[in-house]
Amino acid sequence: MCIRDSFYMEKIAVGAAAKGKIDLSAPIAWNIEQVANAKDLAVEEVTVVILDRDRNTEIVDQIRAAGARIRFITDGDVVHVASVHQYDREKKTMVTVAGSGGVSPGMTALEGSYAFAWAQNIWADTLA
Repeated sequence: MCIRDSFYMEKIAVGAAAKGKIDLSAPIAWNIEQVANAKDLAVEEVTVVILDRDRNTEIVDQIRAAGARIRFITDGDVVHVASVHQYDREKKTMVTVAGSGGVSPGMTALEGSYAFAWAQNIWADTLA
């Protein structure tokens, strides 16, 4: 029987435009502004995806105060940062953004199946 320690990590996953422009130690509002600026958007057009848990209440309050939109997810968040993709017009497909990745030291079959299903949904929406 293997017992793993449970822990929570602060993490931020962004697309290619905001890569290298955020700082985990900076205030949430500042990071949201950095993403908005990188994407040439208003802060109100940025959507933050966050796990719907009581422990995130303070962060949610800060996101709302900054003016960004929120999309709550109810399941584990590893899938949502398993990899970040962008559309490559030349290759006509989604490609992984260099340097993106998840938190597991080794992907499990379950994580892989969740990530694949999630990516298929995102690709379907992007390419529709």
